[in-house]
Amino acid sequence: MTLSEEERCVFELARHFASLGPQNKYLKSNISAKLLNNLAKFYNNAERFEEAKLYASAALNLSSKNQAGIAMIYLNLIEAQFAMVGRTSPLIPDESSLNYYKKALNAVELQWNADHPLAMILHDRMAVLCNRYGNAEAGYEYQKKSMGIALRTLGKNNIVTADQFNKVWWLILSMLICVCVCGFNYYIC
Repeated sequence: MTLSEEERCVFELARHFASLGPQNKYLKSNISAKLLNNLAKFYNNAERFEEAKLYASAALNLSSKNQAGIAMIYLNLIEAQFAMVGRTSPLIPDESSLNYYKKALNAVELQWNADHPLAMILHDRMAVLCNRYGNAEAGYEYQKKSMGIALRTLGKNNIVTADQFNKVWWLILSMLICVCVCGFNYYIC
């Protein structure tokens, strides 16, 4: 018998809480936070954003705030928030998402520095989310930040840097196509 991804995540979480015992399961624990965050990530991927936000918030409450792994929890909160707000509001990113983003960057900078690859991942994910929900200009700005980190830390001949250049190019191209279509020019500018 094979378990689905959701069942596996729930089983790991239940086994972990059972091993802690009834007295300790509500104490701050980075392992508990990681397991809850895994569930939040699964629910984001399954487009069940309310549940993702619930589990990410629980992970945030159980984690110690002085570790860089909290940035991954904030990343799941950002994704769930974007999806929930993107359905109803044209304002992307909203204030709550930006707040989570800033807290995630502060956590990374506290442990390492602003040029750490995790900061690059945060910028990159914000770019993807902004572009997905209709704000390609903001996505382009976040992608430029991500590309700058890749250039500074990995160099110009790295495959990750090449991927960042490719993403910036596609964002520029999508903005140009949008301008041409909206301006009734149906060719690439």
